[in-house]
Amino acid sequence: MKALAKHPMNRYQTAGEMRTDLLRAMSGRPVQAEPVMSDEERTTVLGGPLTTRATRLPATYADTGDDDRGNRRALAFVLLGLAVVAVFVVAALITMNLLKSPPPPAKVTVPPVLGLTEDAARAKLIAQGFNVGTTAEQVVTNRAQVGRVLKQDPVANSQVAQGATVTLTVGRAPATREIPDVTQFSNYAAAAQALTSAGFKPVEAPVNSDKPAGTVLGSTPKAGTQAAPGTTVQVQTSNGKAGMPDVVGKKATEAQILLAQQGYTNVKPVEAVPTDGSDYAAGVVWKSDPPKDTPVTKDQQIILSVVPEKPPEQAPAPTFTSISPNTGTQKGGDEVTIVGTNLGGVTSVTFGDKAGTKLVHVDQNTIRVTTPAQQAPGAVTVTMVADTGTASKPNAFLYTAA
Repeated sequence: MKALAKHPMNRYQTAGEMRTDLLRAMSGRPVQAEPVMSDEERTTVLGGPLTTRATRLPATYADTGDDDRGNRRALAFVLLGLAVVAVFVVAALITMNLLKSPPPPAKVTVPPVLGLTEDAARAKLIAQGFNVGTTAEQVVTNRAQVGRVLKQDPVANSQVAQGATVTLTVGRAPATREIPDVTQFSNYAAAAQALTSAGFKPVEAPVNSDKPAGTVLGSTPKAGTQAAPGTTVQVQTSNGKAGMPDVVGKKATEAQILLAQQGYTNVKPVEAVPTDGSDYAAGVVWKSDPPKDTPVTKDQQIILSVVPEKPPEQAPAPTFTSISPNTGTQKGGDEVTIVGTNLGGVTSVTFGDKAGTKLVHVDQNTIRVTTPAQQAPGAVTVTMVADTGTASKPNAFLYTAA
């Protein structure tokens, strides 16, 4: 009761006093706490009229039974007070812990995952301790972005708490539709209407064709292709003019047959040496006029320039090096050997104005021939004659008197 007394003067004045009484009470000994003062006693302490002071009886006083009961009651009150104090202390400690700010969580760097597939991005983030939120999708027209991370939140290299959630945005291919077959329509207007109704953007693309002008020939992308709504579709229509077929590099005969099969009736091949640096073989078309893809009518003249046959290479003319022996009698009949080059084509040898006889070709550079008779002695010119030219040597052979 002393610890819980309302008036300060009735409480323990120091913690030491209270501790001492607690130890005494726990060991079964009487406490030393003085009784709680009455209002008159408080008045006396504070300076009121002095009254008879109560004298504390010694422990050996005869009425010990009343003291024991008083001590037990005092102990009970003390313990109750201590329990109340303990409750308040524990409550205070709990309140302080609750009000105490927790330490800020450690910061980590968000890894970059842009461009990765969704599975690869998730695996990378989870491996580094992040959570991955619900994936958002964004329609893309670039096929390379389909299924890949376009955005991440927080962005790469941000500093966030360990275990933070990262939200991904992944590319998704747009819903596709089938391109209708435009060749079933007789004109571009009808084909364009069908494509527009299917959600596409038609564009006319005239091309060379021998079909009547305006005829729908096809589309790009082709019919049956799956494409996203809004895709531009080219509709090929005939311009009424066929393009010149590509015949360059073909043999002249093959080119003529091809053009005839396609209805061209005025084809003229001409031999001409290439002037464009091409190296086609003889008999091959190296140029056409008009050039390929040029609009041309069926009866328009088409000139094919064909590589001409190369002329045979001509053998070189003979040359004269020496004659041995280089003298003989004027009656003739002496066999001589002539050395030179390219003598394989020599058909005759003359000594002056007389032809030698018994011409023999030893090899390409050597021949033998018998000298003819001369009317008078003297030096004469020896001449070799061939299809590729002649070779002469003045005063090459000396005739002596017989």
